[in-house]
Amino acid sequence: MNNNLTNERSIRDVFSTTSYITHGEKDKPLTYEVPTVPSQWYLPGTKQPHRANFAGKQFITNPPKQGRVPEVYLQKEYPWISDTDKYVDRMGYKALQPEKKKGFNVGDFKRRDEFTQNFRQEQYREFLKSEHQSCQKDDTRRKSTGLFPPIPGAAPRPVKPLFDLMDRAEEGFPMKCSRDTKNPTTVSLDRDYGNWKTSSQQVGYGVNRAEHTKPTHAKIPYVKSTFYRSQGVGLPGGR
Repeated sequence: MNNNLTNERSIRDVFSTTSYITHGEKDKPLTYEVPTVPSQWYLPGTKQPHRANFAGKQFITNPPKQGRVPEVYLQKEYPWISDTDKYVDRMGYKALQPEKKKGFNVGDFKRRDEFTQNFRQEQYREFLKSEHQSCQKDDTRRKSTGLFPPIPGAAPRPVKPLFDLMDRAEEGFPMKCSRDTKNPTTVSLDRDYGNWKTSSQQVGYGVNRAEHTKPTHAKIPYVKSTFYRSQGVGLPGGR
């Protein structure tokens, strides 16, 4: 019981109120290290003995990081490819094309292949261009010599007759059409089945085209004719 008190001792259920954490003794507390600065009035002129636990790096750990963060999957420093390699002039402009002075005492080398040796995209372009030229030369040589017969082209792909044709020739999509025209069989009346018929066409196929007439003896709607009957559920034949 706290005797209806709301102070610290009653709430924490202790006999005495705890004090703040202090270092050293009450009359002579432990002083911290202060540098000697005689010109400042708020700092003493003497230097206190140094404590190891207030200076330098303390106990440290390096726990592994969890989660999907860049530090988990990636390195702090990216190792660039050929970062320390020196540039090597493979073409040798100075040896192949000596400097020639022109007007205003200036000159420059012919740099027709400068970018193809530095940028990978230009190297691909140069490779494809040379390959295309070599293929053209080879075709011209074959046609002129006649050593190799001409290669026949690919045979046309046979078109199979489909019972339910879904996609026809690709035509422009009408922007003002409100319904899908990709499947023209959904809006057509007849479909091209060829020489085959489905199982659903064995019975009742073509009935919609037959000329129907009113039969002589037809069924009487029993519920409709006896809807306002005064008795219970009637049976056929008056029973």
